[in-house]
Amino acid sequence: MTDTVDATPSPPTVDATAEVFASRVGVRSYFSTHFLAAAEDAVERATEYENRVSGEKPRFSLAHKGDVVSAIILSAAFIEAAINEVLQDVATTHETEKIAGVSIDVRRGWAGLWEALDRGSVGRILDRYQAALISAGVVPFEKGSEPWQSAQLLGRLRNHLVHYKPETVFADDPEKLVVQLRDKVGQNPLSTNVGEVDGWLSGDCSRWAVATARAFVGEFAAKTGTRPNYQLVLDDLRTKNP
Repeated sequence: MTDTVDATPSPPTVDATAEVFASRVGVRSYFSTHFLAAAEDAVERATEYENRVSGEKPRFSLAHKGDVVSAIILSAAFIEAAINEVLQDVATTHETEKIAGVSIDVRRGWAGLWEALDRGSVGRILDRYQAALISAGVVPFEKGSEPWQSAQLLGRLRNHLVHYKPETVFADDPEKLVVQLRDKVGQNPLSTNVGEVDGWLSGDCSRWAVATARAFVGEFAAKTGTRPNYQLVLDDLRTKNP
């Protein structure tokens, strides 16, 4: 007689550990567009104030001065940020519409340039543009012509304001920067100090600063086939973020 044993087979126990890695989501901001938009807004405010007090006796306005100075500094910041954004995107192979039209060979050259500049830590800004153009095999800016001349003057004006040092000047012996500015911009209607820079910090000066920055960056873009961020998104940003 055979004994029968009921048996239910079961699989061996297996210890399992599942590791879940958190994904990383990065964001890259492009401040050049913000700088330009803020500068343009400052121009509008400065111009509107001048129009409002037109015909009145010249009087100092802190708000007006702030808007003009802001437009100048922000315009210069826009020029610097625009080239840094392009070179940084290339060097880090961050594919964007800004650099979609740039060839592989040019990208290699710009990546090397960015490293040589210690990732934007060294070098004068306008020279950075020149180096990028030469690296791309493109005719660089003519230093004796526009828009280089105005961009260079904008840089000097920005430095004068950011690194300000007071000095006594006279109408018949104006500051050197004034001699250069009065060929480019209209006098500040709120100031009688025509011998010093203050006498030329006008709404017209702020408008010139923005136009100069746009012209300079725009010509670089046209020469290289890049599309700066402001050309891609500024109008849309203004519509959605009034």
